[in-house]
Amino acid sequence: MHGVDNVKNAIDKSIEVAKYDFNYINGILKNWRREGYPNLNLKEGGHKSGGKFNRKGNGQNKNEFAGFKPKKPRVLT
Repeated sequence: MHGVDNVKNAIDKSIEVAKYDFNYINGILKNWRREGYPNLNLKEGGHKSGGKFNRKGNGQNKNEFAGFKPKKPRVLT
């Protein structure tokens, strides 16, 4: 389904972040299938188009919390 090279690359990525878990590797592969598999010929982190799975967002960064203000930390006495 994902290809041997992509599975090996996902395992390498999981080792880089010290997450030795098949669920983590499966999550990487699912994200790559949805967003496009990385092109091994590009620089690290590059992605090639994923065909029908390549989506264009609405321009909003989904990794940011819009309007989020953290609470003040408790003062320990």
